[in-house]
Amino acid sequence: MRPHLERLRSRVAARGRLTRPSRPALIGAALGLALLLGSLSALMRGADEPTTTDFGDRVPGQRIYDQTGLLSSDDLLSLDRRAAAIERAGIPVVVYIRPVDDRADDTRSDAQSLMRSWAVETRPGAADGLVLFLDVDQRDAAVDPDHVVLFPGDQLKRDRLPAIEAQRISAGSVRGLTTVVDTSRELAATVNFNLAATERRLALGFPVAPGPSVAERTATTIVRYLIPVVSAVLALLAMGVVAAIWRGRPRPAACPAPDATHPESPVLRAALAANRVDQSVLLAAIDRLAQQGAVLVVGPARTATAHPAGPGCVRLLDRERALDGIDRAAWDDLAMVSTAGIVDEHGLTRITHRSGPFSRAVTTELEGRGWWDAMAPRRAGPLVLMSQALLVAGGVTLVVALAVGEILGLVAIVLLVLTAAVAWACAQAYPRATPLGLAVAGRGPGG
Repeated sequence: MRPHLERLRSRVAARGRLTRPSRPALIGAALGLALLLGSLSALMRGADEPTTTDFGDRVPGQRIYDQTGLLSSDDLLSLDRRAAAIERAGIPVVVYIRPVDDRADDTRSDAQSLMRSWAVETRPGAADGLVLFLDVDQRDAAVDPDHVVLFPGDQLKRDRLPAIEAQRISAGSVRGLTTVVDTSRELAATVNFNLAATERRLALGFPVAPGPSVAERTATTIVRYLIPVVSAVLALLAMGVVAAIWRGRPRPAACPAPDATHPESPVLRAALAANRVDQSVLLAAIDRLAQQGAVLVVGPARTATAHPAGPGCVRLLDRERALDGIDRAAWDDLAMVSTAGIVDEHGLTRITHRSGPFSRAVTTELEGRGWWDAMAPRRAGPLVLMSQALLVAGGVTLVVALAVGEILGLVAIVLLVLTAAVAWACAQAYPRATPLGLAVAGRGPGG
């Protein structure tokens, strides 16, 4: 068995040596990868940047550059006046006419290169100049609209002459000139059409969407930066207040011995467990009344000890059989919502949603025994007010964020709403019981 194991181990080791690449191979692969990445980056830069072409030197004060020699002196003078009219509107203009042997060159890219190399703009970085670039084929001496480019600078495109409008002007410059057989006249007409159409378009004005006003910019800044910071500070302060109030809640005290003269009613124990007079407390009272024969649970019993599905109702029998004040108060509340001596589930819900005789009797008894603190709702009151104030602040922030269209305002809204939810939950869970009441609630029945 051992020789077979050794042969398998040596075979695996040999296979590993055969497939492991050598150091020269790794170096060659790394160099090849570097060359490939360099080539790709060079191609990407070449795609993004216009090619550099020798356009010659720019002559100060000259606007028309005819490298073909097709335009006459009168044409040059007339076209220069057209270009000067555009310059008086604050837009530097260069008209460049170039002879080419074929139409393979990218005229638009060359126009962009000319604008950059000659800095056709009012000041460095303004990007508000205009270049009219034309390629004329020397073989057929014709002007092709595909090689007539009206190229505005970036700022000019945004403010006064959008790119789509410049393309529309240059595309329509040779339309309607097909009957002109004289190349010089055709070229002069093409340049004149572009300059005249541009002048008219600039005179009409381009309806640029107005930028945001000072009030809008201020509101956007507030929603974007100030409100989230203020919301975070408010949330931290609110959480600090919530933590302080919650830490000050009563703790269970030493548990006293049961008092035989004041037996612990299941109704009181249910109220201590629920921290309020809710439906579980009423169902405990109905249990006691049913045991005393004061009421009869008709249909599926829905009491504190049995909860089958389906509707149920309570039939009132005899109030005199109720033993103490809490039982009689529960009987009186049932009588107020009964119809022909029958109380359905809707009536039971109405009792727990209002402060009637039963709720007041349970609260008075618990406070009289020292098991509930009458000041507890006031101590939890700041939590309720705080949650309401945070919700109002969240609503105002939502309105402002929607009006400004700033999505970052939603962060502040979520923060405020979550803090409000925590404060509200702590207010609802704040114990009404005193330390003595908490001790009795934790003792268990009959303890």
